Amino acid sequence: MLESICFRVLRLSLQMSILLLLSFLGNKWLTRRFAAQARCFLWMAFSIRLLIPASLSFALPSWGAEIQKATEAALPSAAQMGQAEAPVFVDVLPMGSTAGFAAPAEISYGQISAGEGIALLWLIGAVCFLLAHVGIHVFHMRFLRAHSEIVCGGEQQALLEQIRKELHVRRNLPVWICGKVDSPMLTGLFHPTLILPRTEFSQEQRMFIFRHELAHYKRRDLWTKWVFLLAQSVHWFNPLVHILAKKANLDLENACDDTVLKGKDRLYRKAYGTVLLDVLTNQTHAVPLSTHFIGRKEEMIGRFRNMINTAPKKKGYGFLCCVLVGMVLLTSTLYPAPAQAVSAGASSQPQSTPEEIAETRALLTECLKGSMFEGYVPYQELPLSQENYDRCEKAEQAYRSLLLKADARSIAQEYRKNPSFLAVYGQGEKDIQSGLFCCQANADIPEGNRKMHFIWLDFSDVSNLQVMDVGTIYPGRGNDVDERVQEITRQWHSIEEAATEFNIDLSQYEKAFSMMDPAIIENQADNLGWSLQEQLKRMRGYQFEQFHHRQMTAFIKKDHTEGVMIHMDRSGTYVHYFEVPTIAERNQRKTLESQFPIFRSECKA
Repeated sequence: MLESICFRVLRLSLQMSILLLLSFLGNKWLTRRFAAQARCFLWMAFSIRLLIPASLSFALPSWGAEIQKATEAALPSAAQMGQAEAPVFVDVLPMGSTAGFAAPAEISYGQISAGEGIALLWLIGAVCFLLAHVGIHVFHMRFLRAHSEIVCGGEQQALLEQIRKELHVRRNLPVWICGKVDSPMLTGLFHPTLILPRTEFSQEQRMFIFRHELAHYKRRDLWTKWVFLLAQSVHWFNPLVHILAKKANLDLENACDDTVLKGKDRLYRKAYGTVLLDVLTNQTHAVPLSTHFIGRKEEMIGRFRNMINTAPKKKGYGFLCCVLVGMVLLTSTLYPAPAQAVSAGASSQPQSTPEEIAETRALLTECLKGSMFEGYVPYQELPLSQENYDRCEKAEQAYRSLLLKADARSIAQEYRKNPSFLAVYGQGEKDIQSGLFCCQANADIPEGNRKMHFIWLDFSDVSNLQVMDVGTIYPGRGNDVDERVQEITRQWHSIEEAATEFNIDLSQYEKAFSMMDPAIIENQADNLGWSLQEQLKRMRGYQFEQFHHRQMTAFIKKDHTEGVMIHMDRSGTYVHYFEVPTIAERNQRKTLESQFPIFRSECKA
């Protein structure tokens, strides 16, 4: 979860950097043509977008697929780029009788992937940046409060009250006199306070100061500054975002000046500028998250020019709309459909957002990296022949339709609510008859522990899918996939030997190892392992080790009347034959043991 958010932030920061660079390069044009308030709206829109690490998704029309197809044709194929051939899994397991063993992978808490490390570093940086600025602000507030006295009554309070009514400010702002500040300021988000230095101001100077600070309050500039700070915290690694905050704070002061000077003549503007200059002469530093007069020489020159400039400037509503549209398009994701999918007229994917599908696709790469299946991708992304595409599509739809029949309590539920797809390895006209059915399995796990569930499908005969439950794999643990395959291979060879020893013809049976096997789903036998486990607990006469339902190696006859379970441990090999009652009969049985009763058992040491 954290890793996903982090990389969304990184992607968004990179996308927004393009707009920020263009805005900074055109800053002189923006300043000359548009009012300061329009620029404030622009910076605010950028900051709010930076705080939303999610992108809108737009699907291209049908012609987009044709463009994508032409692009793919122009690109070199995987074979031309020197990729290795796909792993031949049929050489590992017997064709038509693949086994499955759903042993869960162990979580390695001692290893942190590069992605997790980057996400953790980003989070620490964001939290530290925000806490540092908040801490400095709180420290200054407590320090100023300790060295201030509250103004009650007098000419100063009467003048503030008069200006407050003129500006239609309802709230009474407390006024502090503090000897530790150099210039007037407004600070405090929930309890705004006007702080004045211990300086003898004239009546005219006080009037301009009060108008300026009350204009800040009326415009809610303190809240705006917090938005900029949050954007800086989230994107602390991006220097362009810090430049954005600096330019935004300057434009907030310019916009406040415009509010005070609106409709005023040159003499009034000159007097206001003189007061501002007098205050700047004495100011040496600024308090974070407050309004203040301080600024660099170039910035203050620009501010004075803005004061004396009476030429009307555009409000920039049309320009802002164009920028917002560009921002949305730039930070959105376009997902052109594959040409085959467009021609087919329908998608075999479940109803998941393109962003969720993209995340699952990225997770697939992480989980399979370093394994024998590295390089497997969703078949829609490959330039397949129409025959291969149709075969993959039918296999995916057939198995997904089968999963819809599964019990809601099984792992198949993950395939219903999360993005799932068939991943294959193939190019051109080469026949594709097998692949991995993939799904992100994120239910009931600690946040951040992303994992993926894999089902190996042999669809050489789409009407008779052969399934192997590879199990759940975590990112960066591709070696677990190979170990699982080797374990399944060894287990299958042992089962074949045991079946031969007990004269069991496995060609008459369907594999029922896990809840993802067609035999389990078709017979609604998801509790088969539990039923056999409860019976074996009570069985006498055998010295077998403790049996667990997850280690079930069971088979159900193709006529769905009975089944057999082969169990091996260090004590020997055990074969248990059990009945497979109809679903209606099982619904009438109350106990778990009676669901699939064992009627005969055999043992060989």
